[in-house]
Amino acid sequence: MKLNRFIVYFLLILSNPAIAQTWEMGLSGGISYYVGDVNPTFHFRFPHAAGSIWGKRNFGNHWSVRAGFTYARVSADDAVGVFQFQEIRNLRFQSDIFELHSAVEFNFFPYRPGDPETKKFTPYIFLGIGGFYFNPQTYYNGQLVDLQPLGTEGQQTNTYPDRKPYSLFQPNIPFGMGIKWSVSDRFSLGLEWGMRLLFTDYLDDVSKTYGNEGEILLIRGVTAADLSDQSLGQNDGVPNTFFQRGTPTDNDWFSYLGVSLSYNIKDPTSCYSYKRNWTRKR
Repeated sequence: MKLNRFIVYFLLILSNPAIAQTWEMGLSGGISYYVGDVNPTFHFRFPHAAGSIWGKRNFGNHWSVRAGFTYARVSADDAVGVFQFQEIRNLRFQSDIFELHSAVEFNFFPYRPGDPETKKFTPYIFLGIGGFYFNPQTYYNGQLVDLQPLGTEGQQTNTYPDRKPYSLFQPNIPFGMGIKWSVSDRFSLGLEWGMRLLFTDYLDDVSKTYGNEGEILLIRGVTAADLSDQSLGQNDGVPNTFFQRGTPTDNDWFSYLGVSLSYNIKDPTSCYSYKRNWTRKR
């Protein structure tokens, strides 16, 4: 008997237009930036243009699930850093990022695009999972050079045989907050700020200690040796090998701040008019 009641109740919920599902497609544009070893403290430094496209399914008035693609660029330069050790270390990098992600959104106010019986706007939060490709680079003799193949921290050398080359494909956890407005039955505007929790400290090719520059020179050549240690000085004539180059206990982050425009695919007028008729007949 209880099972039958549950089934009836569940079917009533599914047939209730108040939780009808709608689809949205959207795009956004904004800025991206990074926080890590070469920019250890400040948000919104070294911003670059970024963009995203996504599809979303709304479940009722509070929950949505979306999936999308984001392009971003990040960079930083010790030469304009805020700490003295950065001026001495003298590292710099840039990287394009290509990310696929999915996330769950929660609206704080009851909200559905174009629904006159819900709020016109709502703040929201989101949490998801994603994966991204990156490729840290820097300029050397006027040319852009990929850093990962050079093993700039002595990866797979006799000094550090346990240091493996890091993968350029990594998982991440996107999370953040935003606000969105329903400007018509079809269109919504949004503003969103999201961080990416990363599981790598090599977004900037900087993490641990200096490698053995002489060993890197023998194994990988002059370019790798020069880029492994670009410091403006040594410690009283002692090579920097084994001295700190980055902070391995803190993984890197990147962030995206964007303004979005979305299109409500399902015609909301039939759904909402049915909702009002269904309410009157109860």
